Amino acid sequence: MGLVHHLSFDTDGAPVNSKQAHITVSEKILTDAGFTVRNSNNEVYLINAIVKFADFSGVEKSYTVKENFADDTLGVIFLMLGKYA
Repeated sequence: MGLVHHLSFDTDGAPVNSKQAHITVSEKILTDAGFTVRNSNNEVYLINAIVKFADFSGVEKSYTVKENFADDTLGVIFLMLGKYA
């Protein structure tokens, strides 16, 4: 499931309008589907991968991965997403 927020905070802690999207995925599900998740250094690397998911009304949106954070204990990957043109 993906989440999109339209509120963020600047470096002083003041609220600002900013579109942010993120999604959490299972590394096992991705590798079982044949998706390459790790680079040659055996680190999770999904930067610039394309992610698609539907919003609440069923409209599919596309995003590109800007940052990824892996939890090697739980096997999940948190992806920070950006606009995909």
